[in-house]
Amino acid sequence: METPKFRFTPSQELVLKATPQAVKVAADGPPASGAQGHPVRAKKWEEVEAEARARVVSEGGDPGAEMVVLSRCTVQFGKYRGQTFKWMMENDVGYMVHVVTVHQKERARERSVSQHPLMANKDALTRYSCAYPAFDEMVRFNRAHEEAKVLSSQPGQEGKALVGIGKYKWDTLQDLYEATGADRIKYVRSMRTQTPRYPGSAMAALISYIQRRDQEGVAAVARPAAASTSPTSTTRPKSAATHLGPAISAFLSRRTLAPGELQAKMKKLIASQPAVQGVSFPRPALPSTDLSDAELVKAAADIDTSVAPQVPRSLPRPLPLTSQVPLHAPVHAQSEEEDLPRQSFLPPRPSSKSAELLLPESWRSSLTKEQQRWIGHTLFTRNSFGRSTLATDLVTWWTPPQPRPIYNQPPASPDPFFACQLFLWMPVRIWAYKLACPQSGCRGTLCKAGLYKTIRRVLDIDRWYLMATEYLECGRCKKKVAGWSRDLVSQLDARHRCQFPAILTYKLSCDLRVVRMLRSRTLGNSASQTYSKLCESHSESWMRSCIRYLGE
Repeated sequence: METPKFRFTPSQELVLKATPQAVKVAADGPPASGAQGHPVRAKKWEEVEAEARARVVSEGGDPGAEMVVLSRCTVQFGKYRGQTFKWMMENDVGYMVHVVTVHQKERARERSVSQHPLMANKDALTRYSCAYPAFDEMVRFNRAHEEAKVLSSQPGQEGKALVGIGKYKWDTLQDLYEATGADRIKYVRSMRTQTPRYPGSAMAALISYIQRRDQEGVAAVARPAAASTSPTSTTRPKSAATHLGPAISAFLSRRTLAPGELQAKMKKLIASQPAVQGVSFPRPALPSTDLSDAELVKAAADIDTSVAPQVPRSLPRPLPLTSQVPLHAPVHAQSEEEDLPRQSFLPPRPSSKSAELLLPESWRSSLTKEQQRWIGHTLFTRNSFGRSTLATDLVTWWTPPQPRPIYNQPPASPDPFFACQLFLWMPVRIWAYKLACPQSGCRGTLCKAGLYKTIRRVLDIDRWYLMATEYLECGRCKKKVAGWSRDLVSQLDARHRCQFPAILTYKLSCDLRVVRMLRSRTLGNSASQTYSKLCESHSESWMRSCIRYLGE
């Protein structure tokens, strides 16, 4: 009797639009005044509850059942004043979601237990409506959507907005676009062919973001290509062999050297010339007739030497000229100078900038440049498609690069002396756990859904350390949960659960070793004393790092 008859879409989501009956009630308006023209006051919660119990008894229900009584309580505010909670749930879910969301924010902001009649009425309405999982999920999504909307309004944070529609409505625009799962890639591909019906809608925002990211990707690919094909004659001197290219092509097109001839001429040139050919030299006069074989081979060697540093990294390493000699020819010992030109083909070491780009954008915004470099270099790699992926051999604790034992010159940066560790909590990825969805009434299993966007900074006895975790998604109700949630940590066995080192609140994080310092609290041994000890330990640790850095 107390369960409202919800209206669902074909995709099993609540219909937020008001019914015609609700539209009519809102148009007529609630009673604005009493019999003498005075404004109608909000009834106290005791009066509202007593009236609801009387209705339940008159209908033959159980007055001791809390949900039954709540369903018959009347609203004391707004355009539906006088209607029961159940009636509102059945006729205007969208309005209910808005009221509950605003009320939860007010309670969180005030941090009070005010029992004003209106606040008490809204408390009861929130308690009744959020008892139904479908409505509670809608409220949580509405709050997350508003928070993401505020964050995405900042410059450069457009991708932080939630998708807001479809089965991936909990994903941010950036997470959906950069997802590596086949289902999400297929969904993004289908959105590229869609045309939004209503400008300003969630679908229009999603399509616009996908198109903009596609254009940025094309532009990023075009810039290196344009740079690699741009002429370099303005920055380096031209070799004489560069001007002989057309003549060499013409010569090779009409005359072919036999292997024996080529071998003999190469031996003659190598014996008379140094191992490393100069790139720039006085330009010889171009002959008006055909080139000789010696000039041809010399020009070809000059071309190889001058072009070698410009070979793209993706091309295979060219073979040295001596590889063209038949196998039965004698092999001459190579000097160190002969190996120098080959070093130009070795791929350069990855730059620190590329290591930073391996990190998710949400991680980069909360880490320093030095932390971005070592975490990106240690935890992430690029797959065959060029996308950033997490390393496979994962552990919980990761230590940053440490200072060298001996410095021959002053350190270039103090970062290695003050770097902090990273704790990676990923029970599904590291230990392959099968975790159940914490949502009440759902029996789904959580699966991997990327990395949680927030990195926590945890207070320890004499230091701080970073903590990151994975994002898990229920395959049934599509709810997303962070890997460090208490509901998930409690599902682990004792040997893995005891490895979680901290206590996390909504804003603060504290290591368990700090909590243990409070066990010996007695009279005179208050939290202030613990605070003083922590400050002293942190100061000593920082001073030791300063002494090491300044002493090098």
